[in-house]
Amino acid sequence: MYLVFSLKKIKKGVIDSLMADDIVGRQSINFRDGPLYGLPEDELVLIIEGSQDALSRVKEIAGDSLSPIPEERSRTIYEKFRDEEKKADEGLGFIFGE
Repeated sequence: MYLVFSLKKIKKGVIDSLMADDIVGRQSINFRDGPLYGLPEDELVLIIEGSQDALSRVKEIAGDSLSPIPEERSRTIYEKFRDEEKKADEGLGFIFGE
């Protein structure tokens, strides 16, 4: 499971709070510059993958700092993110001869 949020760059410190949490911090937490995904210049995209329990804690920890991205748009962002990760992995395989 995953969740996709937008986060104002000025509130980037909330990511540290999420990573410091014993449960949420064990999940996959990634953030990217928002404009790369069609968001305003002052926002980040935050993608969290993990268990249902951990994902439900995210909103408790972050409060109103995070804005959930609607489901269809979040799916598009997540797929683009996964494609970028896959291409990066393939590039490393090429460099290291795998």
